Amino acid sequence: MYGLAIGVNVAATLWATGVAMRLRSLQGGPAIQMPVFCVLFLAPVYVPLDLLSGWVEAVASVNPMTVLLDTGRDLIAGIAAELLVAIAIAVALIAVFAAWAVRGLRSAEAAGA
Repeated sequence: MYGLAIGVNVAATLWATGVAMRLRSLQGGPAIQMPVFCVLFLAPVYVPLDLLSGWVEAVASVNPMTVLLDTGRDLIAGIAAELLVAIAIAVALIAVFAAWAVRGLRSAEAAGA
């Protein structure tokens, strides 16, 4: 569970780095926080997916964060049901956001900041 949590944190850090390198200003803070808040808001953080209904259930069922949260809950309970899927999602997020961060760094270097 700790490895999965570290992977998700690395992905979030790379997301924030990419945004910060592109905006190069403290006003970029909300641009970093708002998408993360929306992803967490549209995942079953406080309520299990089985108890959700309507459009929130539809969005939460395709949100990749749902698998990560469910896997974390399962690992706490001693079950490793979707561990490989969660690891694959974490690795994919790291890969995508690493490319995002590197392109942001190149953008900042090109701008001379």
